[in-house]
Parts: sequence; C-alpha cells; structure tokens
Amino acid sequence: MIETKTPSKMKIHILVILISIIFSNNIFAQQLSSSKCYYYKNKASVYTDNTAFIIDFESKKITELYKDINSEYYITETKDITKEEVEKLKFSDPELYKYYTNDCDLYFNKQNNNLLSIVGPYISYKNEYSCGGGAHPSYGKQYITYNLETNTKANLLDIFKKSDILEALLNDKVIQQHLSKVDPKDLDELFHHLYFEDLDFGKHILKQFAFHHIKNNKVAVRIGVTHGNEMARGTFSQIGIYLPIPKELKDTFTKAMDKKTLMKDMVVN
Repeated sequence: MIETKTPSKMKIHILVILISIIFSNNIFAQQLSSSKCYYYKNKASVYTDNTAFIIDFESKKITELYKDINSEYYITETKDITKEEVEKLKFSDPELYKYYTNDCDLYFNKQNNNLLSIVGPYISYKNEYSCGGGAHPSYGKQYITYNLETNTKANLLDIFKKSDILEALLNDKVIQQHLSKVDPKDLDELFHHLYFEDLDFGKHILKQFAFHHIKNNKVAVRIGVTHGNEMARGTFSQIGIYLPIPKELKDTFTKAMDKKTLMKDMVVN
C-alpha cells in the first residue's frame, strides 16, 4: 500500500532530528520540513528539492536514494581540492592559491535528479549528469528505478511476464525498423539481434523505466535508453510500450493513479 501525504509534525520532527544529526546539515533540515513523504509498508521515501532518502522504520536505517551535485574542484598529483577551498587561500596563502589556479586543471561535476513515478515499492527517477575539465568530458541522462522491497534496482522482468514484454517490444515501430526480417522467439534473441549505433540498447534497459499512465488495464511504460559511446554522449531516447497489469498489482497501480504518482502527473513537460 502506498500513501501520499504531507508528513505529520511528529514524523517531520523525528526525521529532521535523525537526518540533520547524521549529516550535520541545518540547511537540509530546513528543506526537509517542507518535503513530501511516500509511505510503503515499514518504509518511507522522503523528497526535498535536491535530495531523496529512504527511511526504514524497522531497522532504523536511512539510505540516500539520490542527491543533486554541483561542484568544481582542482586535481593535483596528491589530492583533489574544491574551488571553494582554493578561494580561501587567496589571501591566507597567495602562492599556493596561484599554484592551484595557474598550474592545476579545474574540473566540474553536476548531477540533477527528478522524480518520474512511484508505484508501490517502485520508485523511478531521471538522473542527468555532466562532468568535465579534462580531455574527455561526459554528459547524459538515464532512468533509474529502485525497488523498496529488495533495496536494489527494479527490473521489468520481476513485475511482468517475459512473453508480454517481448510482445510489447516487438510492437514498437523503432525496434521493428532495426530488426529487419528477424523474428525473435525470446528476449535474449531480441536483444542479440538489435543494434543501435548511438544507443546502449541491451537487456539492461529493462531496469531503466518509469510508469507513465494506465489505459484499458494496461500500464504505459517509458524505457529510457542512454548513449552507447562517447562520440554520441548526450544522446537519449525513450521507448514507450504497454504492458498488462498483473492481477496482484491492480490495486497498487490504481492507488498510484488516484494519488497522481504516475509519470504523466509528476513530470512537467
């Protein structure tokens, strides 16, 4: 069962104390007071503007799901030092400041995360990243789906029948164009014959998805496919398929639709 609501004052107070003590971060504690919580069994996923945590009330553990990053740092032969730390040396140690700013490369690392959908134990979000400063900068985006039940990445194969997934993928026009005259009998054969020059298209994409909407007892699944090589970095494609909702999960998907935690309601175009 999933319950979506603004946390009670008592729960907010407890979470603020726990997380602010652990991370010694008063700014984060202030953000948490206006956060949203989604409860599933004995766990809660907590979201602020730039951070997400999983709270396990039974084990009393707090696990970071994601955190936005925006950092710049200098790399030396012995250590990395942030740009903020170097700026402090401008007056206290001008020679060392000059060494870092003139002789060392400045790198950057940025990550931005956005929630896509929450259905029962399945939390999907988009991770956009960029890093550079050296000879080979990198940037791109990916879909990540987390399973609260197993504390691992979710997989469509654990939720839907293999035959349904195969049929849905074979009905996709983009996949049909790349299969030519091949008629795969199972998923392994399908992914063996598929080749996209600029996309990383393999069986692992079944772990990169979000639930978009429900129609005629089927759920629309969006699969995110990242770039396949550095020459194509930044390339991203989305495949849309419909899968029959398993009987045991019909209530779970209905509640997600009612609570507006499907992708069509959570993502602002």
